[in-house]
Amino acid sequence: MYAFIRLKKKVKNYFYDHPVQNSILNNTWMILVTILSGFIFAFGFNCFIQPNFDVIPAEVANEVTIYHLASCGASGISQSLVAILKLCGAGFVANDF
Repeated sequence: MYAFIRLKKKVKNYFYDHPVQNSILNNTWMILVTILSGFIFAFGFNCFIQPNFDVIPAEVANEVTIYHLASCGASGISQSLVAILKLCGAGFVANDF
């Protein structure tokens, strides 16, 4: 355990002495976290907000009321705008669910 603490201290001192490498590492870490959170958001969006209802059997789909939820923020506003345009007959704006 002491070797790990010593290694951690050496790495910390190295980045303290080399601010350019520290900045590059911090920016790379932020970009990776942003990409990962974007994938998680897209997965949640596709699975829970806009699921694929084509996989539901026809006999079950007739008995179940399917609700289309809208998320919050800018994506929710865009989803609501697309739904309103579909109701007005502008089907060219987006694919049907």
